[in-house]
Amino acid sequence: MNKAFYAGKRKNYVLKEVSLRNIFLALIPTTLLLIMTASAFCLPFEKASNDLEFEYKFLVNDTLAIYIEPPVESISVDCDSLKSNSFRVAFFSNEMQYGRNLSLVYMMPRYEGEYVLLVSFSSSRGWNCTIGVYTSDSDFYKGFGSVTYTSQGYFVKFPPTIRVSPKDNATSDYKIKVVLQVYNISSSLISIFNFPTPVNMGLFIATGIGVVYFDAFFFIDLYFKSKREGMTRTRWALAGLLILVSFFILYQIYIWMSGG
Repeated sequence: MNKAFYAGKRKNYVLKEVSLRNIFLALIPTTLLLIMTASAFCLPFEKASNDLEFEYKFLVNDTLAIYIEPPVESISVDCDSLKSNSFRVAFFSNEMQYGRNLSLVYMMPRYEGEYVLLVSFSSSRGWNCTIGVYTSDSDFYKGFGSVTYTSQGYFVKFPPTIRVSPKDNATSDYKIKVVLQVYNISSSLISIFNFPTPVNMGLFIATGIGVVYFDAFFFIDLYFKSKREGMTRTRWALAGLLILVSFFILYQIYIWMSGG
């Protein structure tokens, strides 16, 4: 009888150990997917093409800032909008800012609508570019990027940080196109519903499929074990934990990719 009792305890212990091992094995790929996705978005953006294009949501009377370092040559700026005299633009080929020599572009939209800003220049060296906004309402841009406070107000740095490598010391022409969807503060509720770009949505769907696949593997295994051995509280708890962790990871990735 004692042997049977200890054998039963041993069996239950082994079953719990196997269940715990299965849940951890199911969570490991999900965690790896999250880490790989995070790494992809944290790394600097290195662009091989000479033309770059970005799109951002924006507030009326906020100031878009484009910093290019080191200074570039032959810089020019064009801006298109539906209304005439609806924006202000200033740019400098070589200006001292924060103790560094930079090429600067500032643009302030004065009305709602879509604005297309095109910055053209040439350079024989590699260069870095930072795009951001000076604003008094940092909540509008919550989740869009890092926020710092400056003498000009809050500065929200938009991702990504752009790095362009030199091309055999030859002078090349470059273009940076920035599309702004501009809203009044009264209509800023629109910004609550942010959606990822098509590329980011594709990455999100691929990540979601991976998470669902590994979750399905765990639950199918759990189903057959429960038919043979019954569903214990420990298994219910592990199943609930896996669901919560999966939803949390997917939600965080979605918020990250949508900029909201």
